[in-house]
Order: sequence, then C-alpha cells, then structure tokens
Amino acid sequence: METERYSDKPKTYKDKSGWTQKAPVSDEKCIYLCLKNCMKLDGMDRKQVFRLVQKWQDISDNTPDPPLPPDSDAYDGCN
Repeated sequence: METERYSDKPKTYKDKSGWTQKAPVSDEKCIYLCLKNCMKLDGMDRKQVFRLVQKWQDISDNTPDPPLPPDSDAYDGCN
C-alpha cells in the first residue's frame, strides 16, 4: 500500500530550464506549516499548538500566494 507524501500537495511550476520547482508560499503559510510540523514535539502544549495551527490555517487560507518568478511557466500540477 502506497501512502501519499503530502496531505495537500504544494503547487509547482516549471522554471526557465524546464525543471519542476515548488511555488513560493506566503509568510503566513510558512508559519502555518512550521506550527503544523511541531504538533508532536516534546515539551510543547499540544492544545495550545493545535489552537495556533487552526488560527494560522485560517489566516494562511485567506492570504494570496506570492507571484511566480517572472521567467517561469504556469503551474503544472505535478511534484
């Protein structure tokens, strides 16, 4: 049984050389992903981290993505 690497795959684009790159994310999305990654760290209050993850998920969902580099092609949907 093969498992998915991402629960929500990151957006990708093709650079000018044709290589697939991960699209840039907003600062809010970066904070959300960092909080999500530390939910099971020892020494952290899990309820507090869970509350912060929910708060920052709402914030990051309402923040537009940064623009792609000017010399890139549109998202190709692959990773």
